[in-house]
Amino acid sequence: MKKLLLFFSVIFAIASCGSQNTKTIIVTTSNPIYAIIKEIAGPRVDVRYIIPSGASPHTYQPKPSDVYKSQAANVLIYAADNNDGWAAKLPGSRNLLQLVELLPREYWINYRGEKVSAADTTITSKNIDTHFWMDPLAVKAILPALADTLAKIDPQNAATYRTNAELFSNRLDLLHRQVDNILHNVKGKTVFLHHPSIMYMLQRYGLLYGGSIEEAPGKEPSPKYIASLIQKIKESGTKAIFNEPQLSDKAVKSIADEAKVSVYLLDPIGGTSGRENYQDLILFNARTLAKALAGD
Repeated sequence: MKKLLLFFSVIFAIASCGSQNTKTIIVTTSNPIYAIIKEIAGPRVDVRYIIPSGASPHTYQPKPSDVYKSQAANVLIYAADNNDGWAAKLPGSRNLLQLVELLPREYWINYRGEKVSAADTTITSKNIDTHFWMDPLAVKAILPALADTLAKIDPQNAATYRTNAELFSNRLDLLHRQVDNILHNVKGKTVFLHHPSIMYMLQRYGLLYGGSIEEAPGKEPSPKYIASLIQKIKESGTKAIFNEPQLSDKAVKSIADEAKVSVYLLDPIGGTSGRENYQDLILFNARTLAKALAGD
């Protein structure tokens, strides 16, 4: 596979030499990263993403065409080494930016949805929950460093990055207030997930994490663990469990039938109709949580 990717990288690099595209090209791995960058990029920046809708960043296998995209990039941006770290291994020379490294430590949480203690030196950006974009205020927190980093890489668009980052920051404040209002009546409710990907939203807006089918990305649950999870769901009194469009619904449906709860869809990635931009993605998830938990 590596040899194949290298071969296509050379072919595509040669083919692209004659390109007349004078725009700065920023390639991102997935839709949420794309949506954030689009908010601060101007008309002279061409923003693209690699992973198609419905695929998981954790398990995605890059294709030769993805090598072409990354080869053409002035900047390649990914979320984190323990999320979509395969992007950093794509052949070719370009500026690499790992967004989680820009997230201030006070925003870090672990995969249990708990704030990371400032005194815990064993925790680094390599082993925290990396789905920080599910909290609008966490996204706001990375914007100054993100704009400055892009400005250094692409000086001709520096003013645009910084101006748009400030405007986006203001919109994120408004979005935060919208989400807080939507979830106000379900604060304190317990949420059970297929995969722990919306923990930042739960932590920010006062929802309780009950557990996930996958305790960590890609970790298969044992029958004993599933039985324990079903018991927790029953004891919590919740009426819902949440799946994701990037994951199979077989296990969720089985657990829902046993626990006698409904299945709802949360989407940490988006990229589909109604969930293309950052605001719509966050509002979709907030409204889904409010609807599913309102009957508890």
